[in-house]
Amino acid sequence: MNAIKLFYAYIFTIAALIICAELLLEYRHYNLGYTTPILGTKAPQEKEYSSPQLSPKFGPTEAFPFKSRIILPKKTTQLRLWIASSSHAVGGRTPAKDIFPNLICKAISTTGNCETINGSGPGMLINENIQLLRKYAKTYQPDYAILYQMSLEISNQQKLLTSSRVPPPKNHAIINTDYLTKWLQQTSLYTHLSDYIGGNIKLSGLLKEELPPSMATDFENRIISFINTCRELNITPILTNFSVSHDLSNLANMHYSERTNFVKYNSYLSPTGWVKTLDQYNSLLLDIAKKHEIELIDSRTVMNGKPEYFSDFIHFNKRGHAALAQIISSHINATLETEHTQDDI
Repeated sequence: MNAIKLFYAYIFTIAALIICAELLLEYRHYNLGYTTPILGTKAPQEKEYSSPQLSPKFGPTEAFPFKSRIILPKKTTQLRLWIASSSHAVGGRTPAKDIFPNLICKAISTTGNCETINGSGPGMLINENIQLLRKYAKTYQPDYAILYQMSLEISNQQKLLTSSRVPPPKNHAIINTDYLTKWLQQTSLYTHLSDYIGGNIKLSGLLKEELPPSMATDFENRIISFINTCRELNITPILTNFSVSHDLSNLANMHYSERTNFVKYNSYLSPTGWVKTLDQYNSLLLDIAKKHEIELIDSRTVMNGKPEYFSDFIHFNKRGHAALAQIISSHINATLETEHTQDDI
C-alpha cells in the first residue's frame, strides 16, 4: 500500500513540476506578446498622453499599416524610401524608433526631407513584399524600394523540398484526440522540448551541404520579379546583400543552442550548408544587380560573421540595426550626390 502511495506521490510531484514549468514559460511568452494556450494573448496597453505632441509617432495603425513613422499618403518630401523585408526589418523586441528602416533618414543628406515606409512583416517572402508594394506604392509613391530579404526564402525552399506530398492518414479512432494534440503542441514546454530534441536529432542526422541548383534559379526569378515590379511602378529598385552572425570562418564558435534554434525551421541544410547557400545567393545578387543595372548595397563587408551585431543567427540587435541603417544611408547619400552631379552637367 505504501508503494502505491509513493508511486502516486511521484506522479503528482512530476505533474506539478510540469504545470509550474509550463506556467512560468507561458507567463514569459505572454509578456513577450506571444499567444499562449492558457494565458491567451496579452492585450496591448494604451498609454495615456498628456498632450497630442506626445502621442505615438510610429505605426502600425488601422490607417497606416507599417511599422514606421506615420506619414500622410501625399508626398511632401524630396525623398521617400520603401523597405521590403521580413522580420529582419521589424525588430521584435527592439523599439520601433531603433530599427534600421526608421533610422535611415536620420543620416540622409536631405534630413528633414526624407521619409521611410517599412513595408516589412514577420514571415514575409519576396512575393509577399511584392504584393504589399503593389497594394500601397501608388498611394505612397516611394522613390526607392530597398530589398533586404534572403533567409526566409532559403527556409521556404527547404520546406518545399522536405514537405510530404502524401496526405496524412484519416483518423478512425473512437475518440478524436486531434484537438487535445493541437492544444498540447501549442504549449511552451512542448515547443522548447521539441525544438531542443528535434534540433539535436537534425544536427546529428544527414543534413545536406547545398540546395539543388533549381532553388538558385527560383531565388533569382523572385529577385527579378521584384525588380520588374518596382520599375513597373516607377520606383527605383535597390538590392542589399545579406549578413548573418557567423560565416565559415567562425561557424565553429556558434553556440550549440543557436545551431539547434535555426535548424528547427528546416530538415535539409546543415549549418555549414546554410552559410554556403547564403554566400551563393549573395554572389547571385551581385550578378543580378550587374545584369539589370541596379545598385547593390553591401552590408556584408561591415557586418557578416560578426555576432556583436545580431541577437541570433539572422536578426539584428540594436547595434546591428544602427549599423545597417548607416550603411544604407551612406549608399543613398552617394546615389543622391551622383544624381545631383549628373543633373548639373
